[in-house]
Amino acid sequence: MGIHDDDLDRVRKDSDIVQVISGYTQLKRSGTRFTGLCPFHSERSGSFSVNAADNLYYCFGCQAKGDVITFVREKEGLDFVGAVEWLAQKMGLQLRYTDAGQGKDRQRKAKLSELIGQAADWYHELLLTSPEAAPARAYLRQRGLNGELVRQFKIGWAPDQWDALAKHLRASDKDFTDSGLGLVNRRNRQQDWFRGRILFPIADAQGNPVGFGGRVMPGGEGAKYINSRDSVVYNKSGVLYGLDRAKSDIVNAGEVVICEGYTDVIGYHIAGVPRAVATCGTALTEEHVKLLKKFGSRVVLSFDGDKAGQAAAEKFYAWERTYDLDVRVVDLPEGVDPGDLALSNPKQLAQAVTEARPFLEFRVNRVLKAASIDSVEGRARAAEDALSVLVEHPDALVQDAYALQIADHTQMAPDTIRAMLKRATPRKPGERSTAVGRSGSDATGNNRAVANQPPDAERRGGVVSTLARATRPVPATELEALRLVLHRTDEIAGLVVPELFTEQHLGDIYALITEHRNINRVIELADSESTELLYRLSVESTDADPVDVASLLWGRFLAVEKDKRMRQYHTGTGQDMEALTAELRWFQATKEALREATTKEQTVADLLAWLMSTSEEAG
Repeated sequence: MGIHDDDLDRVRKDSDIVQVISGYTQLKRSGTRFTGLCPFHSERSGSFSVNAADNLYYCFGCQAKGDVITFVREKEGLDFVGAVEWLAQKMGLQLRYTDAGQGKDRQRKAKLSELIGQAADWYHELLLTSPEAAPARAYLRQRGLNGELVRQFKIGWAPDQWDALAKHLRASDKDFTDSGLGLVNRRNRQQDWFRGRILFPIADAQGNPVGFGGRVMPGGEGAKYINSRDSVVYNKSGVLYGLDRAKSDIVNAGEVVICEGYTDVIGYHIAGVPRAVATCGTALTEEHVKLLKKFGSRVVLSFDGDKAGQAAAEKFYAWERTYDLDVRVVDLPEGVDPGDLALSNPKQLAQAVTEARPFLEFRVNRVLKAASIDSVEGRARAAEDALSVLVEHPDALVQDAYALQIADHTQMAPDTIRAMLKRATPRKPGERSTAVGRSGSDATGNNRAVANQPPDAERRGGVVSTLARATRPVPATELEALRLVLHRTDEIAGLVVPELFTEQHLGDIYALITEHRNINRVIELADSESTELLYRLSVESTDADPVDVASLLWGRFLAVEKDKRMRQYHTGTGQDMEALTAELRWFQATKEALREATTKEQTVADLLAWLMSTSEEAG
């Protein structure tokens, strides 16, 4: 799907990037730039810069970079079109789409989301005012959810009637069913999806209403929780309750707390940890992980330890490698609900997040703490059980480090534990420990878990990290020339040529800027190695004298040319000594003229003519 080029250009040029970014971090003017703390990573001193004229930003700390559309995509978790629409709405601009059909799809989703929002308002008002909702209000107060929290999270009440919402909304059958708010029954009448339940409205990452989670009252009929069925706007595998509220704190903290229930999320808010979200009636999915990765890289699991165990281990380790995540687990007292703990001891709940342990460490420690080690047999069983957890991890060095901890806890020799590790296999859910010495090796005698581990470049655990290739250092004078041509093109374009740069890609950047004189166009045309440098240059200014910079570049160029002539002479090119001596004198006199304030500008002009003539001769 596309957006008309004219609309796209207008959004890019007319969006106020300073105003947009100021919604996430405070910016201060610094000369022609704006600077502040980076909204993409935690820092104490500002390394984030904004070029307001070209709507570009760059962070010297984490290398985050882009234009205003990129910023909105990263911070709001949107695709390209969604980010453009987000900005257009801010600007009051009506977009035109190149694909009318897909444009209608987006309008359709917006209409359904608005209908769900109307339902949420109605359900919320019922909870606050309806006599029928009195038991629900009493139950919520009992759970510590007072009126302020009910209003803050817009909790609602669905009356125990078949079609109360349908009569209130009076929507078409298609809108009613496509929104997931209800269905059309066999009598061809609209029927509400939620009845007799406390409702928690669910929004997408941008705050658009998409569905509900409904809790039955104690003693009521049916499942404890039911959620909106998947619809045009709601997909439980890609939605997280509370993300619209939590995303700013997730970005600031670099971590997200993932819960099982809606009241757990509210409990964390009460405890001063507003970066909590909850899955909506489903296990954590890779789609959830991809969404969360846009906001932070540390995932803190806050649900029953057994569920953070073997059944999920393989996918968590895979996500750690694939998405460079740090997966941790909150260690709460057995049977304690985060929502309840938030009321009785909110400091303890917040501290538990601070002290969350790495996923593997939590699982190994849980096994060891539950084991009886007052006998040799008990210590052996504890070691075996812990190793069956440890062997699931794909990194051999991580395995070995934890094996030493297991040896220390069970008072067994490290070599014995290592030997047991080679024979260990992951235990199936519910499987009890058996005799020490189970074989987990394949036909070759190799440990299957170690043999199948990923290449070194994909491993985590502090052994090898996959990092983007850093741009090679650029000589200071060439950097200055690129800053000048980017911000003061006319002042240097007639003094410097691409051939003066030490690397071709730097000369190509210079040539692109002089040709197009539009940084956004140059970024589109440049190769990936050059874009990092271009974003950085876009937020840097310079007070350098263009003639001084050109003189330095020409002086270095002459030195290189002089050395080239000397090498050619020594390799026997046929050049006589007298001609070489005259040429060397010219090089020396020209370099001296470049150093003199009164002659450098004219000398640069002469050198441009000289280079052009020698290039024509060579051609």
